[in-house]
Amino acid sequence: MRHRRYATRASSWIGAFVLVVAAACDPIYTFHEVLAPGGISSLHQLPDGAYLLGGTYQNTKTSFFDAALIRMNAAGEIEWMRFYPYTNLRGDVNSIQPTADGGYILAGELNGPLPPSTLLVKTDANGWPLWERTYDDYPYAIAVTETEGGYVFAARTPGGSDYHPILVKTDRSGEVLWATVFARTNEPSRDMVPASDGGFVVVSSNSPGGVITKTDQAGQVVWTKSASFPHSIRRTSDDGYIVAGGKDDVSLKKIDAAGNTVWSKSYGGSASDTAWAVAVALDGGDVLAGETKSAGVGVSDAYLVKTDASGNLIWEKTFGGSGSETAYAVLATADGGFMLGGNTGSIPGIYVYGHVVKTDADGNAPQFP
Repeated sequence: MRHRRYATRASSWIGAFVLVVAAACDPIYTFHEVLAPGGISSLHQLPDGAYLLGGTYQNTKTSFFDAALIRMNAAGEIEWMRFYPYTNLRGDVNSIQPTADGGYILAGELNGPLPPSTLLVKTDANGWPLWERTYDDYPYAIAVTETEGGYVFAARTPGGSDYHPILVKTDRSGEVLWATVFARTNEPSRDMVPASDGGFVVVSSNSPGGVITKTDQAGQVVWTKSASFPHSIRRTSDDGYIVAGGKDDVSLKKIDAAGNTVWSKSYGGSASDTAWAVAVALDGGDVLAGETKSAGVGVSDAYLVKTDASGNLIWEKTFGGSGSETAYAVLATADGGFMLGGNTGSIPGIYVYGHVVKTDADGNAPQFP
């Protein structure tokens, strides 16, 4: 297993007052970590400043790539790892959400010699599973949330050439209560967030584009809007939404609660760039993470873009080595910085490795180890 940690403290020295405040505050850590073979698909920050990382991770006891949950402290040190193994099946944790009982609900996928399925895991506060469920009829869960009486996850119907986005409601034990299949064909769900009225908003995409779908609490469709390859969505403080994605260029779109476009922006260079994740920053702007082939030092680099609340570009950063890097998850952290997670192909060998970068508020972090 490879585990390299680079952590620095960053502070501003502008006069005696700032010096005193900086000395009294917690340090701002920045680090750039390459983990074991696998990849990071989801991130969540805890109230104590630590992080939960979800993804696929090579279990050193079995050599299988299991669905995994990792706790990392604020300085980038791994405190514990939990595996949710299924023999000969590659697992992934695509979504981590806290639950009212202090634990977590995890959603992801299982792939292998058997048909793909969804993995749903309810854990306690330390990541130990209370129950695990698999759903062959609703594979590839990409997002989950706790709701009244249970949980809702976004996935897709089975099939290699004729499948649809789907929204599934379960009770608190994981028993399916209802499932809504959307009309889009050959288009997987990419992300989902709860709406302020108790409904849900799902983004799905494939060639030649994609849609944003709003449902009520029972999963019935309220409205559908077109979007340019949407991959990620987050709710904003005004009950609208910010949607990120893109195919040739990174796209960012702000919509209101009814799905109407407020503004739309694009970023990137002359080659292919895309965003796989978006988060609302503490200053009201947005931060996007994905990959770029227009900049950086390798075949492709992890790409981090910061905008203001109107979508105007503030800065953009790349992170990577000589191979290919992609960021699939992003966080706006409590210290004003950002964290991105994904994978790297710049480590010699046959595997890609999990890849985590923690930056300061200006996107600065150690470069690739």
